[in-house]
Amino acid sequence: QAPIATWIWNFGDGDSLISNNNQNINHTYTSENSQEIILTIIDENGCTDQYMVPISLFTVVFALPNIVTN
Repeated sequence: QAPIATWIWNFGDGDSLISNNNQNINHTYTSENSQEIILTIIDENGCTDQYMVPISLFTVVFALPNIVTN
């Protein structure tokens, strides 16, 4: 088993990231939607594998009660 050489992240919103040194990344979505995140990994021997995770994005709205203390 060879070490991972490249992580290719496809976020499903037209944005992707290729990283040769960081498997932990951040991504910000700009709209509500259902997406499928696809991570492709390539090891030092050129072997590849893929992981797919479906996600649903939505806005969370909550109201705080108006609490008055005297």
